[in-house]
Order: sequence, then C-alpha cells, then structure tokens
Amino acid sequence: MYICDRKNRVEHGPLRIIITTDEETTMKGICSISPKHFEDAKYVINLDSDSLEEITVSSASCNTICATKHFENLAPKHLSAVELKIDNLKGGHSGTDIGKQRTNANIAMGKLLNMIDKKADFELAYIRGGNAHNAIASACSGVICINAEDINAVKNIASELQTALRQAYDDREANVCVNPAQAPKFVMSKKNKTDLLQ
Repeated sequence: MYICDRKNRVEHGPLRIIITTDEETTMKGICSISPKHFEDAKYVINLDSDSLEEITVSSASCNTICATKHFENLAPKHLSAVELKIDNLKGGHSGTDIGKQRTNANIAMGKLLNMIDKKADFELAYIRGGNAHNAIASACSGVICINAEDINAVKNIASELQTALRQAYDDREANVCVNPAQAPKFVMSKKNKTDLLQ
C-alpha cells in the first residue's frame, strides 16, 4: 500500500494487488480467485505478517489433509488401564514458532508409545492431541491397557521421556504423566497399533 501511494513517489511498473481472507483457517479467499488474474503476471510476491508494523515476504502456505482409517475394535486382554498424558508444552504457531525448538505433543506421544512397546506388551485404545491445523500441539493424551506388573516400567519410561524433552527442547516445564484410567470397552488390534506407530 505504501508503494501504491503516489505521495511516496516510489518508481515501479504496473502492480496488481490481491488481498485474500481466511488464510489461517480454510484458505477460502485464495481458492475463490480465478487463475486468470495471474496469467499475465511475471512475478507473484506473497506477503503476510502477524504484526501491523511488519511485512513478511514469502509467507508460508499449507495443505490440509483429512485422513480416515477404520480400526478393528477388540475387547482388551489386559485388565489394567492407564492414561498417558503429555502437556504443559509451549506449543505455538506452526509458521512463526516452528524454528523455536518446541515439542510437538503428538510426535512426543508417538515416541512414548514406541518406547513402551519395546519394554512391555500393551493394547492401544485411543490417542487425542492438537486443536488446530496451524498450531504446534501443546498437549496429547491416550489410554492403553497393560499388565499391572508393567505399570511401573511405563512410569519410568514416561519420566525418562520427560527429562529428554526438557533438555532437548524449549519446553522446560513439559509434563509426561501416567495416571490410572477406567478400562475401555475396546482397543485396537495389534496390527492396527503397529501400523499407527510406524
């Protein structure tokens, strides 16, 4: 807009300014524009910012993928259930905060489950994490069924991961907890669990 203001007398060739909306949610704005508006353009400069005083040249873009997988529901064989919970992470914006060494709770949960899988047999009921497509997940939880004698081992693994997250990332107050949980009616099959953790 500064360049377009004739009072500023900035020399430039023909400009076409396209302002779009909803880039933080659905990208509906840019998706509604006909490609003909770009056909004769030699250059496209994408501008964005989170601050009124700044302009970011070459802003980030995204692609939203919705994936669905049907799991085989089985009655659990293990009698004990625990909730695995990772929280108190900083999270942040997937664009502006992506380089700040912050833990993604969903990825951390995958690491935790793989660490447990190497030490104890368990059945996975569910995982829930994240709340926005453009945010670094700050919390994630899940429920597993396991033999009672393996619960202390799971707690030790959770403590090990918590220490690693606090040391490796900018999440000094990260929590990785193991709490008693009500046994679920159904769990995934072993194959479904293996496919999910790979």
